[in-house]
This record gives sequence, C-alpha cells and structure tokens, in this order.
Amino acid sequence: MKPILCLLLLSLCFSLLSAELLVIRIESPTPALVKSFYDQGYDIASYRPGEYLDLVVDEATYKSLKISFPGAYIHDSEEQMKSNLTSPDRTLPGYQTYPAILDSLSVLAQQYPDLLRIVNIGSSWGKYYAQEGHDNYEDFQHDIVAVILSDNAALDEDEPAFYYVGAHHAREPISSEVVMGILSHFLDGYGTDDEITALVDDNELWFIPVLNPDGHKIVLDQTYTMMRKNIRDNNQNHTIDINYDGVDLNRNYGFEWGFIGAIDNPSDQTYHGLGPFSELETVAFRDFLGQRHFLGGISYHSYGCLVLYPYGYISNLLAPDAQELAALGSQMASSIGYTCTPSWQLYPTSGNLDDYAYGTYGTFAYTIELSYIFIPPAIQIPTIVNANLAAAKLLASRRNYSVLTGKVTAADTGEALPAYIHVVGIDDSPVYRTPYRANQDFGSYWRFLPPGNYTVRYYLQGYQAQERQVSITETGITTEEVELSASEHIDLLISLKDTYGNPISGTCIEFLDTNIPDVCFGPEGTIFYHQFPTGHYRIRIIKDSFEPLNLYV
Repeated sequence: MKPILCLLLLSLCFSLLSAELLVIRIESPTPALVKSFYDQGYDIASYRPGEYLDLVVDEATYKSLKISFPGAYIHDSEEQMKSNLTSPDRTLPGYQTYPAILDSLSVLAQQYPDLLRIVNIGSSWGKYYAQEGHDNYEDFQHDIVAVILSDNAALDEDEPAFYYVGAHHAREPISSEVVMGILSHFLDGYGTDDEITALVDDNELWFIPVLNPDGHKIVLDQTYTMMRKNIRDNNQNHTIDINYDGVDLNRNYGFEWGFIGAIDNPSDQTYHGLGPFSELETVAFRDFLGQRHFLGGISYHSYGCLVLYPYGYISNLLAPDAQELAALGSQMASSIGYTCTPSWQLYPTSGNLDDYAYGTYGTFAYTIELSYIFIPPAIQIPTIVNANLAAAKLLASRRNYSVLTGKVTAADTGEALPAYIHVVGIDDSPVYRTPYRANQDFGSYWRFLPPGNYTVRYYLQGYQAQERQVSITETGITTEEVELSASEHIDLLISLKDTYGNPISGTCIEFLDTNIPDVCFGPEGTIFYHQFPTGHYRIRIIKDSFEPLNLYV
C-alpha cells in the first residue's frame, strides 16, 4: 500500500497543467498589439519593441492565435526547457539545485573566511508552512541567504554597497548561475587583478543567488518548468496548486504597488499579492535593503538581452536621475551586447524591485534580462556568465567618477548626521523619489551626477541648512565635508492670504522630511508655532480641489 499512498500524495501536492505550455513568437508587433495582449492578461515571456513579442500559451491557444497571426511560431517549450537544465557535456555541470548552491557558498566561505560571510536574510513560504505542520511543504524548508564579499567581511564598514540578486522568478535559473559566476570571478581575481581587488577592498558586494528558492526547486525538479511565482497558498488548502498558488515577487514591492497593469487574479502569472510586501521573500529583501547603504544593484532575469532601469510603473515617466541611470545602463548594456531602455518602454510593471530600490533609497537599480530564452542550454552557462562580468564590474566602479561624496556631521559634537542632500535641478523634479539622505551610522553620502556645476543643499530638522556650490567632473570625485550647526528656536507666525489680502482657511501645510505635525489654517488664515527651530525646509501647501504647492523656504 505504501507506493500507492506516495503516488496519491504526489498527485495531491502538485496540480499541474494538463497540456504542455509553449513560448510562441509574433514578429514585428505594434505597440497597440502588445498592449492588447497585456490588457488581456497573457503571460508575456519577452518583448523587444519592433522586433518580437513572446507569449506563454497552451497548444490550443497557439492554434487559435495562428488564425489571426499565421506567422506565429513556437520559440520554446516546456520539454525543451527540461532538456536544457542538464548538459550533454559531462565536463560542464548543469543548472545547480538550491542545496547545491548553498553547499558551494559554504565551501567558498571556508576557503575565503576573510572575504566572505553568509547571512540568512529570511525564509520562504515553504519553510513557514512546514513549520505550521503541513506535510506537503516538508521538502520546501528554505532559508534565503545573502553573501557579502569585502576585504573585511566580518565588519560593517563605512563603505558603499552593491547587490546582485537572482531568481525572483522560478523559471529563470540562469539568473542564479550568473550571480554565482560573478561571485566566483571576483574571488578568483582578488589579489591578482588590480581592478577586482580595489572593488572588493573599497565596497561591500552582496550576492543573493536565489530569492525564490521554493519556485526554483519546482523548476529544477522539472515538476513544472514554466513556474514563475513563489508558492504562497492562495486558496489555503495546504497543497501546492501550480495553476492557482503563488505571487509574482517582482510585482510585490511597496513603491507604487497596485498601479497600472496590476493583476488581482491569484491564478495569473503576474499576480501581485494581497498587498505590498505580502510575501516573505520580498519582506526579506526589503529589510535587507534597509540595513545597508546601497548605491546600485542588478536583478538578473531571463530573457530578452536587455538592461532596464527605473521607472517602470507608468509609461513616459522620466526619473529624476534618468540621465545618469541611462548612461550607466548603456555602458553595461554595451559591454554585454544588449540594449538599454527604461523599464516603462516595454510595458508598465508596478511593484517591481527596481522602482522600489530607486524610489525609496535612490539606489541605481537595474534589471538585466539574460539570453534569448528562459532556460538556455546548460552548456551555454559559462558563455553567458563571462558576457556579464564586465557589466557587474561597471556597476561597482561607478562610485569612482562623476560623483559627489563626503560626510555630514554635527559641528559641536562631530556626530554623524543622516542629513538630506538636495541637488537643485535634479531633486526638485516633479517625479517623486524619496529624498537622498546621508548614512544613518556614518554620515557618509554618494551622489552619481552628470558632469556640471550644481547648487547642493544639506539640511536636517534641528540644524541650520547649508548650501554649497560644487563642480562635478567626468572622471573625478568631488568631496564635500559638511558640518551643520544646531538651529536656534523662535516664535513663528505663518499667515496665508489670497491676492486680495483675505485669509485662506481650509488649507494645510506639511513640513516634509521632518516630524513636525501637519497643521491646517483656521478661519483667520494663520498658524502660530512656539519655539520653532530655524532653518530651511521643504514644505507642501495643500487644499482640496487644488494642486499642491511645493516650496523650499
């Protein structure tokens, strides 16, 4: 009876699609056609404007689409993806399972104890459900690990940080192989390659090979190679229902979550979850980002041979740092032979990692879409890794040119201050990004800027703001060490009147980037503050039915 019981249990655990899924290609698609498929909820595998649109469909849908698009053809299939996971060349290993990746990291940490440290940043739903006592998840008890590479890996130093993360999406295991390959390349070159040695000595380089270990397992086990999401139990039946369960991790981050294109249907491949950061995996990465001073990062995906940069949540939107985001992205793309474009130019993707990292911390966050299919043949892994090494180094070396840096401290005590650094002409863009701040622990800051002359304001509640004129050169580093003096306190009366001198009631004032409470003007159109700290402030004046007014005073 035991074999029959195991067979029944396997059938219960995995509700699979009855028909094999295919990736079909429609060449020379118009933007309107792409939007039509997107709006209908099709699983878009890849898209290059003017070149092709790839869709994941079953055979019946493919036959139906062939009537309207007779030129459509099969580009990839589940069967081919399974075949590509292993290498016909015995000297080249195939794709690594997550346990194999963890074993490799453990071996590397033992070989390079001064350079490497493994950090557990969270766990997956599989582990959570297994610990609740649900047996169907017993084999999915996964921790999510990050590895720091630095010359003093055991210490939290005052150094810029960069991240390289793979496998947000389960069916993209090439992303994990690239992260592991870059880590190995940096380790091999340390002490012999001057560029690599300097990057490791001067930065914290963080590697997260697999953010979605549960989904990664399902793909590597060849249970369902088209798996994209994690394994959140959407229908709460304590089994893994491939057709219904799971959340797309790269739609679950908190910046503009649920905006244009967001999908509320749990069975959809791009389902964005119950709310921002509803997933254990994205919470782990959110908390990880908040603990370091990340200047840049790459999230690896497949496929499309693209380098994408923020924003992605709405079309035709230029981020405040769009010029430099595009410049660095273009350099990385050129080094690989890929194409660089803003994320929105493909189609809106709200709740993605790049928008969150950039919009919340100003991190220069990129997505690199690797290769031409989800799972390239395993024999191609070394070639794909090698092609991406230069781009990984370009990201971390961006701190060495056309940059403004320094520290902000208190003039009387020398204490590090997490002051705001406002670059006039960039940070007053109408497109929102959380204001840049100096590091909480060290007061250090870094700003990637186009060459030119700038007015830079340094301000923090309780301190007198300072304004500096700085020059940024194409190849150099501009350093501004800033000491802020404590503010004096005064009694402050603010009066708000129209052009005829009449008081304006029902209007509220917000002091941005402070803990000063929002206050609304009464019938007399005045607000009085006792012992208000002097200094410069960003304020917003708001009134129902009117556009907000943003001022720097």
